[in-house]
Amino acid sequence: MFPKRERLRWSSSGRAGRRASGYLPAMVAVLFALLNTQAATPACAATFHAVIVGQTSDPSIGASVNADVGMAIDFANGVGKHFEDSDIRVLTDQEATDARVRATISRLDIGFDDFLFIYYSGHGDTSRREGSPWPWLAIGMEGYDLLMEANKLATPRKLVVFDACNGSQEMPTRRRPASGGDFQPAQVARLIKSLKGDVVVTSSKAPFVSYADSNGRGSRFSVGFFYIIADVLGSPVSDVGWGEILKRAVQQTVTVGKKKQTPYFLATDLQSKRGKR
Repeated sequence: MFPKRERLRWSSSGRAGRRASGYLPAMVAVLFALLNTQAATPACAATFHAVIVGQTSDPSIGASVNADVGMAIDFANGVGKHFEDSDIRVLTDQEATDARVRATISRLDIGFDDFLFIYYSGHGDTSRREGSPWPWLAIGMEGYDLLMEANKLATPRKLVVFDACNGSQEMPTRRRPASGGDFQPAQVARLIKSLKGDVVVTSSKAPFVSYADSNGRGSRFSVGFFYIIADVLGSPVSDVGWGEILKRAVQQTVTVGKKKQTPYFLATDLQSKRGKR
């Protein structure tokens, strides 16, 4: 805020004139300092929020979903340390319900400069909502409705990842994602803080399904996605953008035998669609 304007009374002589002539340079100096401070302070996201949901209650996929949740937490912690503050909430087992997810999202104290990361791993199905490319989630919630709940918040930047319809299918193990402690501040600023829009991705578009590792090493898409994004965020020189990250994540999603999985994503940030910035 600029200082409140005050009316200056000019005088050619006397004490009032000396006060006025001394006040003007001081006021100019204050205005100059404020302008310099505002120009030198770039706009940046203040708080990193994360809502991580894992359907761990089903023993047939529980181990794999637990691995997915662990990767999502590592990613959130790694990114969050580069923000002024972070708020990471994890809903698993009996807490992973439609009502609890909605309530958690609606209660987030999000400002316009904040960033929101939402992640889901668990069973899912083709959307019951006509025209929606996002899956129905087995916690009793449409992916579309989750997005609409998030869109009520003030933040203009979000990353939402659905890894739904996780079956049990052996997949080759890839190198685990790098620790969040390896993320470069400049890369977090470039890809996360500077994002203008949303990046939404689902592990497979209909009618294809998504697969998980039968040995509990994680879901096929999540392993590839977190591996790629950690690799980029950990690089001191990479200029890879969101479009290329998602393209590489698709390539990392292994097809086993005749089992086909086709990830789909939508990036509303124009820079994301170009791949490289």
